[in-house]
Amino acid sequence: MEQAVVISVSVDKWSKNHDVTITVTNPRDGSKVEIDGADQLKQLPRAGDRIGVHVDPADPTNVLAADADWSVHWYVYPLFVIAAVFCAGFFAFLFF
Repeated sequence: MEQAVVISVSVDKWSKNHDVTITVTNPRDGSKVEIDGADQLKQLPRAGDRIGVHVDPADPTNVLAADADWSVHWYVYPLFVIAAVFCAGFFAFLFF
């Protein structure tokens, strides 16, 4: 994990998901990049704060927020099961 300095934090108040864009300085070369996972952070940083990031070694422009919560919520699993049962029933209806 590396540390990056936050340049700006922007929250789109008009979107349904309150999309968040965080721009930081890339710890590798100092360039300005937007991080992935900004909307998954539990607490938003302010400009000038240092946050933990992971930089993709193959693509240094791909910077991920280290403290982002990437876990899948519990209600997603039943939705997958319901969708699978629905699809199975639909295809059974079509072909049998």
